[in-house]
Amino acid sequence: MTGMAMAAAPMATTGPSSQPDRPVVDAAARTLSIPATAAKQNVYDQLKGAIEYVLVNPGGKEYETLFFTTVDAQAIFDALESLKLRRGKPAGEEAGQAVPPRGDRVTIQVKWTGPDGKPRIDPVESFVLDMKDGGGGGGVMKPTEWVYTSSRRVKDPGSGKEVLDAVMLKNLISLHTIEPGVLIQNAARNASESGRYKTKLDALPKVGTPVTLILTPVEARRIHLRLSGDVQGVGFREFVQRTALGLNVRGWVRNLPSGHVEIVAEGSPEPLASFEAKARKGPRGSRVENVVEVKPVSAEPLGEFEVRPTPG
Repeated sequence: MTGMAMAAAPMATTGPSSQPDRPVVDAAARTLSIPATAAKQNVYDQLKGAIEYVLVNPGGKEYETLFFTTVDAQAIFDALESLKLRRGKPAGEEAGQAVPPRGDRVTIQVKWTGPDGKPRIDPVESFVLDMKDGGGGGGVMKPTEWVYTSSRRVKDPGSGKEVLDAVMLKNLISLHTIEPGVLIQNAARNASESGRYKTKLDALPKVGTPVTLILTPVEARRIHLRLSGDVQGVGFREFVQRTALGLNVRGWVRNLPSGHVEIVAEGSPEPLASFEAKARKGPRGSRVENVVEVKPVSAEPLGEFEVRPTPG
């Protein structure tokens, strides 16, 4: 866990000899496949079963992850870039406020052979218990999208060269949103809470089982709108935010000094279309007179839908 010093975990750190050491990109299907191995669980009693990662390299935090892989972070980064995913930003703090991770999204599935010898493909969330879900009852993690935050670049003290932080730390995909150096972060709200996630032990493949993580970019469309009329002082921004959160649309809304409201939003085509229709209509008590589609559309990385302050 973050802030807790641990000795090297007493476990195997290499997968089967047949495991390739490179990711596989299917450009036509737009998928990235990463060979991995199921990690040993409950290595340290003091962690009480808590985990913080989905995937690490050997030498990373293998004692609190679902899987580890011999594919290095740079190779995975290059593969994600080849799928034309835009680099995002890790969760952090801006102007004293916590902000969620921002960036393009992927889904993660796990391909493996079950105990019955039959091939399976399961969402990675099915192997995780969310201790916040159901008032701490430990329900299975709800399906979510994972954010390609990209890894910041740091100086390797050995070579003096700039490298990805994930190459140094060897942690790749995180359930929590505390470590900014990973490649991919969990998009769930309040994912930084310590001890929130645990392994669903009766679902995870037994230790040493070879698996393949399949990452698939989420199809998304983006809009950038400027609305005029009676759109300020009528709860317009709050209405837009509630609508977006209910439809899993990310982005932001803000008032402009000119009296307009500006919206940047992104999501899957159908939910985004529903969001746009409602935004163009507005809440009761408002009156939208004109909507301008701003071009070019803002390309900034987007996170959970937020109300931003009016620019000065």
